[in-house]
Amino acid sequence: RLEAKWNRIQVGHQGSYSVERLESFDHYCKTTSPARVLLVCILTPLPALLAPVLLESLPLRPPSESWTANWVYWIRLGLANFVMNFAGMSLLVPLVPELKPTSRRRLILCVVTTGGYVASFVLGAAGVGFPVPFTLYIGRLFVALYIPTTMLFVFGRNTFSGSLPCRPNLERFFSCFRGFMAQTTISPFYKLLYGFVPVSYRGLVVLVLPVWRFAAKEYMVSCIRGMEDFIPEIVAMTVDFFQRVVCIGLHVVLRIILPFSVVYRRGSRTIGTRIS
Repeated sequence: RLEAKWNRIQVGHQGSYSVERLESFDHYCKTTSPARVLLVCILTPLPALLAPVLLESLPLRPPSESWTANWVYWIRLGLANFVMNFAGMSLLVPLVPELKPTSRRRLILCVVTTGGYVASFVLGAAGVGFPVPFTLYIGRLFVALYIPTTMLFVFGRNTFSGSLPCRPNLERFFSCFRGFMAQTTISPFYKLLYGFVPVSYRGLVVLVLPVWRFAAKEYMVSCIRGMEDFIPEIVAMTVDFFQRVVCIGLHVVLRIILPFSVVYRRGSRTIGTRIS
């Protein structure tokens, strides 16, 4: 009974392939050459790898030179937001095909959303100061506001009508989108918590990470319930990815802190020995 409960809460056991997807896999295996499969595996991750490298190659100026001199910053902010929006809106293709989310429509949606996103921060920088505090978290509010509004403009006013047959699929899309936004917003809080906790108690914070990860996975699964074909993949690309980013950050912090703590303790012992 305990084993059955354990298997039931495992995310990897909650996904299941539909008959349609199994038939698609079988057709793909029979009609696709090994060379094409190899090229797909190699080329598919390249855009995701090249995007951050190209963004980091754009030089920035000191924040003290005001927001007008840091025009490259706004380009980087807009490009990063556009890439993430386009990746998110691409989920409309498999989830809500009834809306006919063509590449042109998705491109217009992302351009308008990104324009409003950057314009909001430009106004904020002019009024509050540059850089705008808590850009990541405030930006999530802008995205949550602009994307549904822009979808009304691109797909029509009847997009959110309850009488449309695509309403259940659209609700699944927004539920998945909500889970993704929650992961990108909440995950950095763990690193923030780690930074505020005294050094002597940080080991306890590290022990909380598995509980944090389990809760995040369960929340993400609840957001994508009804998408059993994609549950393991979506959880791996959201929760596991962001948790690993946090772990990498903590690993770097530990590598910096531990040598200093060892030296400090040795120095304290040496001073105590000399005094005695």
